[in-house]
Amino acid sequence: MKNLIRIFIVILIVHGKLSSQPIPFEVFTGNKKYSFDVMAMKHTYIQSDSIADILFFSRARAVSDYQEGEEKILPQFALTQAFGYKVQKFKGFTPVFVVQLFNRGTFFKPGISYLKATKKFTFFSWTVIELKENPYIDFFVLTRYTPKLTDRLNGFIQIELLNNFPTQKNNAIQLTQRARLGLKTGRSQFGFAADFSEVINKNTKPMDNLGLFIRHEF
Repeated sequence: MKNLIRIFIVILIVHGKLSSQPIPFEVFTGNKKYSFDVMAMKHTYIQSDSIADILFFSRARAVSDYQEGEEKILPQFALTQAFGYKVQKFKGFTPVFVVQLFNRGTFFKPGISYLKATKKFTFFSWTVIELKENPYIDFFVLTRYTPKLTDRLNGFIQIELLNNFPTQKNNAIQLTQRARLGLKTGRSQFGFAADFSEVINKNTKPMDNLGLFIRHEF
């Protein structure tokens, strides 16, 4: 737990320096793992009448097993920064460049993204490829819907998919799904959460982590 907190403090500081907007901070406690997650997305117009604008996506995640100290299971951390330049005639599609820092190393990934955002609905996706030999192709989708329930209360539904497909036949396909279902009041959201992951082509069982989440925009 102490190792995870130290790592997360570092990536949170980096995240805060790279993003000037309010920071949404999520804590998820599941039946097998717990996690901290910070995710922010910003679309900045260069000028009020500009035909293009800047897309900025920033995320920091830290995940740990409850047996971290007992079985020397190390926490996992990830820092993702994505930058894109949107041209209006592309109708939401944006060339994007993603930089990701994991326990196992740093990865650079160019590709294309798509964003559709309103006050209550967000759909964001990208397809990128690693700049390395025998790269993986990443397909990421984030969908969020906050329907109005009362004057002070909204629903909160979020679905996230992260699928990694190898370009080399013998490498494994990696699939991750995350779901959040709850309520939103002011800057806070809370409710039920579920994370699923699976590695295909390897002798490993699918992993599920079910529990509760609380999220606040600081």
